Amino acid sequence: LDWDALLQAVPAPLDPPPPDQSWLAVRDQAILRLMMQAALTVAELAALDLGDVQHPRLGWDKGTGQLWPAEVSEAEAAGVAVSLDLTGARAAQQRRVVLAPQASAAVLAWLTLRATLALPQTADSPLFVSRKKAGRLTPRALFHLANRHVGTALGPRYPGTVLAHAGPMTLRNSCIVRWLDAGMHDDEILALAGLREAQALLRLRKHVHLANQ
Repeated sequence: LDWDALLQAVPAPLDPPPPDQSWLAVRDQAILRLMMQAALTVAELAALDLGDVQHPRLGWDKGTGQLWPAEVSEAEAAGVAVSLDLTGARAAQQRRVVLAPQASAAVLAWLTLRATLALPQTADSPLFVSRKKAGRLTPRALFHLANRHVGTALGPRYPGTVLAHAGPMTLRNSCIVRWLDAGMHDDEILALAGLREAQALLRLRKHVHLANQ
């Protein structure tokens, strides 16, 4: 029930975003969906560059570094999910993740809006930028974003300070538990989450409620 409330509190992505929607809201919706539907870590979110996003609608124009619509029709691009190329210190963290439909749509909506802002558009420019300096988001900023979302969605259910420490790792772990709920094989979950050994899933199994139970 909590997970459904958290997901429902993220508006469905619209591409292009409505004119009256702030760029911060569109950015945050994409980030939250990557936390909740792709189990990305804070470090992975902060490190994402524009060039890490792969989709038929995107390309890089002859070395100029400007994001441009790729030469495919909307029909060809429709239904094709966004992929993210992720890196990390460990081999398991270096992977390509294909996003779920809503997460994919949220990233595309953010890119559509981001391209209209006075921001660097080179392949090595941050995918997600801060409000003040247009630089990379800090772990602190990402924690507050996630914690604010959890508090807004679940605050009425949990009085007091029980949600004070709920942040990106809470959402990542809950996403992994939902994959376990769905009966996904350990190897697939490890590959998606950038984990090396199944032992990393042991402490999460006590929260599992299999879909067929």
